[in-house]
Parts: sequence; structure tokens; C-alpha cells
Amino acid sequence: MSKNEKDTSRKLSPEDELYKRLTGKVFAKAGTAYEKLATAVAKIVLGAEKAKHNVFCEGYSGVNHQLDGVIGSNIILEAKDYSIRGAKVGLEEVQNHQGAMSDLEVAERGLFASATDFTSEAKKYVNATGYNPKLTSTDIAIIRHSIPQDEVNRIKKFVIHITMPYLDTHNAKYSLLLCDADEATRFNNHLQNVGQRVLTINLLYNRDGSVLTTIEDLTASQIPNNWPGQKEISGCFNVEAYVHSGFESFHISGINYRIPVKKAEEEFTVEANGDACVLVKSPTLGIDKLITDTDLKKELLNLE
Repeated sequence: MSKNEKDTSRKLSPEDELYKRLTGKVFAKAGTAYEKLATAVAKIVLGAEKAKHNVFCEGYSGVNHQLDGVIGSNIILEAKDYSIRGAKVGLEEVQNHQGAMSDLEVAERGLFASATDFTSEAKKYVNATGYNPKLTSTDIAIIRHSIPQDEVNRIKKFVIHITMPYLDTHNAKYSLLLCDADEATRFNNHLQNVGQRVLTINLLYNRDGSVLTTIEDLTASQIPNNWPGQKEISGCFNVEAYVHSGFESFHISGINYRIPVKKAEEEFTVEANGDACVLVKSPTLGIDKLITDTDLKKELLNLE
């Protein structure tokens, strides 16, 4: 019988059924599917770049240890699926995990996954790994198939609405403040002679004809910063400059402005990619989340 053929002599656990639903495979050896599920889930929640299942590693003692999973390059995973018999992972199992890691150079951290739970003694022992220098720091996690109750009171979708005000400079109205009455008369006569009522100005010049600034830069530098929330802002730019129209140059001392304030609105929806299929709860890692079938299937297919 190949490893992917179903062993009809054993009952499938809920985790076996989940793995079968995601991949279409059933392993002859009990626990294999859960090991692969736990390895893939650990890679997701820990943000690891890589993860391997069923790794053999020789220890200092020369013993060749079989590891359920290695997350990243130094997190040693042990995974137990006791869901059929309803048992919890006990002290003996977590101690055995510690014993194996103490013989491995690669082991910098441990992670123990259970499809059910851990006994109180097992939890005490694991908590001690956080401060006992003789033990390898280890986290525990309940990783199991999710049920509808797990989704109660969880946020499934974020709708983010962004309103961003901006100055509509393209529809702004500007009027020139000529330096004196004679210059104003000369300017108005020029407009009449050329048949214009409105003069389009993008550049402001120095007396010698060199460019002093642009209307856009002038607006950015002199507009007050209290305009968000208003419908329109108005005021005067204080600037000593010259404007050109045809071959004529006119001396100004400022520019009155009226600029509309508009709003740009965007809405984004952030939601899970797929349906929840696995619950991950770890008191030591501070994790309580659901993994979707789409994300988990992707990791399973890429699992080494």
C-alpha cells in the first residue's frame, strides 16, 4: 500500500478529513496528515520563509531524529492528533520533545501543536521553558479544524473608506494686484487692445525676464494649512513680480486667489481569501486566528 492510499482499517480523524478535502489524499499512517497541516499552518502564522515536514536530523549523540516539521531553519515542530480518542497532550510528550531538541544543534526554539489540548502539567512544563536556561524555549498551539462557533464575533471583512481633501487649483480664480494705478490702467488697456478679458498665467518673472516662480509653487508655499474642511479658500499671495502678455510686461505686488476645495473618495474592501478551515490558538504566542482553505491549500501544495 502506498503512503497516499487510504487505510480502510483505521478511522479518519477530523484533521484527516480536512486534509483529504484540501488535497484529495489520505495517508495510511495515522497522524501524517496532521503533521503536514500543522507544519503548513505554523509557516503561515509565524511568517516563516520556508517549512519542511518529516525531517531526519542526526543529533550530537549520533541518533537520527525524525522531526514532524522544521519551521524556518531552527524551530522544531512536534504535532499530535489525539482527536479520535479525545485525549490531551501530556507531560511525557512535551518532555520527549525537549529531550530530542537538547540533542540537536539546529534546535533554537520548539513548537508543539495539538489537535485537542494540553494537560495542566504539560502547560506548566512548557511555560517553564521560557525561563529555565536548561530547556529549549517552546511554544504550544492548538491547531485543529475550525467549526462555525469559531467564527462568532470575528471580523470577516474590513471596509475602508478614505476621504482626502485637495485644492482644485485647475479651477482656481486669480486676480492680479498691479503695483500702482497707472500700471493697472496700462494692464486693462492692454487686455482691451488684444481682445482678452482673462489672462492665463503660469509663470511669474523677475524684472530682468528670468523666471521667478510658478503659480503652482507659489500656491504650495503660501497657502495656509487650515483649509481641510472648508469648501473654498481665498486670500492674497504677497509677491513682487512681473507677468508677461505678448510682448508686454506688467509689474504686480500680489495675486488674489479663490481656490475650491474638493474631496477625493476611495473605498477598499479587505476580506479573507477563502473560507475558514483551521483554528490556531496559542497562549504563549498570543495567537487566536482562523486560517482559510485557500491559504492553507496553497501552503500544503508548496510544502517540502
